[in-house]
Amino acid sequence: MATRWIPALVTVLALSACSGTGGDGGEAGPTGSDTSAGSSPSDFVSDDEKYGVDVPPGLMVTEPGSELAVGETATIAWEPRVGVVGALRITVTKLRQGTIKDFAGFSVDAPTKASTPYYVTATVANAGVTDLGGVEVPLYMVDANDTLYGQNHFGGEFKPCAARRLPKPFAATQETTVCLVYLAANHGTLSAVSFRPSQAFDPIIWTGPIITPSPSPAAKAGTKPSASPTG
Repeated sequence: MATRWIPALVTVLALSACSGTGGDGGEAGPTGSDTSAGSSPSDFVSDDEKYGVDVPPGLMVTEPGSELAVGETATIAWEPRVGVVGALRITVTKLRQGTIKDFAGFSVDAPTKASTPYYVTATVANAGVTDLGGVEVPLYMVDANDTLYGQNHFGGEFKPCAARRLPKPFAATQETTVCLVYLAANHGTLSAVSFRPSQAFDPIIWTGPIITPSPSPAAKAGTKPSASPTG
């Protein structure tokens, strides 16, 4: 089935914080490792044509079409801005399913109420020389219908998943952890996380177990909430 794209501007639904202020909260620190965990040399290529950009010299990028498990690392290159090439090492570390209750304190519209939130945690390192401070991590959610979703952003702090762009600055060798928010329409299901900067690119995907919300104490006990007293 052909992938159907939902542009990021469409998926940034009307979520306005009732209170609180936001901040990127990112922490960056140096890392001296050039090794991509969970990958072998045969998984990498250095091919500008396959990526559609001028891959930084000496950088071995992950083969387009690679299928990775949560916990494995991909080295990618793309154009965050026209004429500017960035490179990242991305390790998707956790997939979580949320609930609409996570949006308490926000003004939630009807499409959001009919969606299922998913939270993707990833470790990201700058593998090139371009300062990528403030850039959005180029990952999408793919649902069970092969629909591609962009990330959602908030006007205030979102505690279940502190969605943010890369911190400023984010120079060569710096590393940070991000949490990305996606809303699957019509209570859709996350099936994969994808790096796919263009429709022509053979996507690199991550799959793995999804952590689901814990049941309420009443549900664990197998009891029903008591009825309100009547006069």
